[in-house]
Amino acid sequence: MADRPNDLSTELIEKVNQVRSKFDDIHQDLAVHVTKIYDRPELMISIDLVFHSVLSFNFLGNVVRKGWLECLILGDTGCGKTATVGALIKHYKAGDICTGEGATFAGIVGGAQQFAGNWSITWGQAPLMDRRLLAIDEVSGLTTEMISNMSGMRSDGIAALTKIHQEKTFARTRLIWISNPRGRNKGLRAYNTGIEAVQELIGRPEDVRRFDFAVTVAKDNKIGLDQHLSMEGMVSRIVTEPSTNGYPHVNTPALDENIFRKYQYRSLTDDAIYKPPNTLKLVTNYFIGFAQLCERYVTMGEKENAVRAAHGAIDNTSHDLAKRLILYRIMLAGKITDDLQEFLDEEMNSPDFVEGHEGLIDERLQVASLLEVTGESEKADVIVGNERDRLNLKNSMDKLRFGTQLLNNSLDRHALELLTQLTVEDSTNVDIWKAYAAALYTTGNHEEMQSVLDRMKKLAPGDKSVEDIINILNSRNK
Repeated sequence: MADRPNDLSTELIEKVNQVRSKFDDIHQDLAVHVTKIYDRPELMISIDLVFHSVLSFNFLGNVVRKGWLECLILGDTGCGKTATVGALIKHYKAGDICTGEGATFAGIVGGAQQFAGNWSITWGQAPLMDRRLLAIDEVSGLTTEMISNMSGMRSDGIAALTKIHQEKTFARTRLIWISNPRGRNKGLRAYNTGIEAVQELIGRPEDVRRFDFAVTVAKDNKIGLDQHLSMEGMVSRIVTEPSTNGYPHVNTPALDENIFRKYQYRSLTDDAIYKPPNTLKLVTNYFIGFAQLCERYVTMGEKENAVRAAHGAIDNTSHDLAKRLILYRIMLAGKITDDLQEFLDEEMNSPDFVEGHEGLIDERLQVASLLEVTGESEKADVIVGNERDRLNLKNSMDKLRFGTQLLNNSLDRHALELLTQLTVEDSTNVDIWKAYAAALYTTGNHEEMQSVLDRMKKLAPGDKSVEDIINILNSRNK
């Protein structure tokens, strides 16, 4: 199949890429500030699509009555499936989550109960969440027969129970099914494809087709050989001796030979050429090879080769500031400060800085942090000042959010300066004092921090969040 269908115009492809770029910006922000689960963009997009699906819509003059979505998230334990869904439910203040383990059909759909000789219907969680979102966790705890019995409700959005007489109610519920593969100690890597795991979990094909889409989330696909893999670029060689101290094997000469002499990078950095999402992921693998080589040369004390590897990554792989920051941190760890400053100077003249893309604020602030560490405080001041101007901070809450961003990106001096002003502008806002206390701690003003903690107690007596902050800062200050 061709990467780019012939019937799609360049203009349409550009619009699709813009939408995808916006998706990436949104979910990168949610990962950093809400879920704390990283490198799972497909998982977060899937959840968001269900959250924001409509109940019905018009298409080509016809009403599509089932517009709400239903998805299956199937993956290994510890991949952040439930944590991500739960964090977004809390963030959006919408939806609910229940567990399928030990659940019954009556608990999810509904059942009949007898009181004083009379039968009455008690609806389950799915109908009660009509027009809203319900996440069902531990779906492997449901039998395939129970899942099959829900087929009618999932198909038309109506829950029906027939006991002494038939009762119906709406169940137009956005459903997210969350599960591990069915069977004890069975990971996704035990299946040839993800659909095999879906079929075993759900059962009948007609029940599988009720899902609008499914996403699989695996821990790895290396069948336990991680410690015996030696990286040589886009391939790894199996070696007999396991790696030690958590550092992977890297065949430095072979890796250098492959990524600099054998691999071809034509068009990878040409943004005018369309690249589908899977191709972009493959480009990341090329970057990882350069980054691994850079880190290995730093470890070996070969600074010139480390800089050469960093240049190779930037020159030959796609433009991505977040990835370039990885290289800069490797160079900082290796104390290659002169060359690092040259890279950072070039960065300040790059489109990411000049155009000021709003989705890259944290990355630009991280560049400012690196400049601060390498002694280029004036340049760091320029970046922070530019970001303040772009954000147009109008009120105390906008300034507090930016001050917190500065703290999160290790720009402690700038955060303290902004938050000090805020305590004067809005002296009764306890959240400002919390951030101010954290800024005092990170800048080493521990004595003044104690007086701020005392003030916070008076501002919000009995506030548990204040007590937690005080306990955390005091424990770190010992």
